Amino acid sequence: MPEHIWKDYAEAPASTEFENVGMIGTGPFKMLEYKQNEFVRLGANQDHFASVPKIDEAIFQTFESDDVLVQSLTSGQMDMITEMPATAVETLKGDANIQVVTGAPFAPAVSDIIFNQADPENCPTDVGGLCTGHPALRDRNVRLALAHATDKQKLIDIVLLGFGAPGLTLIPDGLGHWYNDTLTDFEFDVAKANQILDDAGYADSDSDGVREMPDGSQPLNFRMHWPSDSIDATSEIPNGYNETGYSNPAYDELYEQQGIELDLEKRRALVWQMQQIVFEDVVYVIPFYEQAIQAYRVDKFTGWITDKPKIELSDVSSLLVIEPVK
Repeated sequence: MPEHIWKDYAEAPASTEFENVGMIGTGPFKMLEYKQNEFVRLGANQDHFASVPKIDEAIFQTFESDDVLVQSLTSGQMDMITEMPATAVETLKGDANIQVVTGAPFAPAVSDIIFNQADPENCPTDVGGLCTGHPALRDRNVRLALAHATDKQKLIDIVLLGFGAPGLTLIPDGLGHWYNDTLTDFEFDVAKANQILDDAGYADSDSDGVREMPDGSQPLNFRMHWPSDSIDATSEIPNGYNETGYSNPAYDELYEQQGIELDLEKRRALVWQMQQIVFEDVVYVIPFYEQAIQAYRVDKFTGWITDKPKIELSDVSSLLVIEPVK
């Protein structure tokens, strides 16, 4: 720790209130100006040890709405945008001066349907058994039927307007070689889903349109919780272990092995096995992997990197090589 900076902030409250806003780095751009919630202005580092940008400055501006952001690109106020609603794509594609690019995001995210499989005996005593879900969800047959009854492509078409790919595992396709691309998804087949439940003994014994447990004790009515802020959704099942209550000794052993394996290919093989186990056990249904949608003006700058597995026009790799259109 640099004593000449921190010696005056060694004790609270000074140590906790120190904002530390000074920017220190060795990148190809230097901070020139910054205003909270307004913009960041960067200048080319002419003394960079490896490469010097071909542009003089890069300004990142903050907008309060997606609509205004899109309008800033069409008007020429902005040269490139990295966020936009899917509904704006067709309009932008109709502008000869704008190029829209899509692909796996730089920081991939996963949308998942989590099945609460926690056993009653594994619920923490301080939550009064509230962590358990419907007992049918502890049966793989039921989870498999729900997987077959999920129309992922329809969800992609409606929710994402087509800008997504069907999901398979918690490791998305945007993570490259860590993603197990050998898995074959459960096809969307409602008839097959019903047959699985029939064979497993989940019948509609009272003809009310809802199946019951094999012993007739409880109808298959499932509660679905979708938090308004899904970032911390995993804390919504207070089972004391994980977000599903799922446990598999073989998976746990692989997890421990990959955590200490230093050989890249061997570690990848272990991670792929883990994905295979979770997929076959139907621990989750992964509806889709959302694609990044970004756009830039072709009449302003050229050289944007768009031919890589991930799309991120604001990444320093693009900012280093773009140059003004002549």
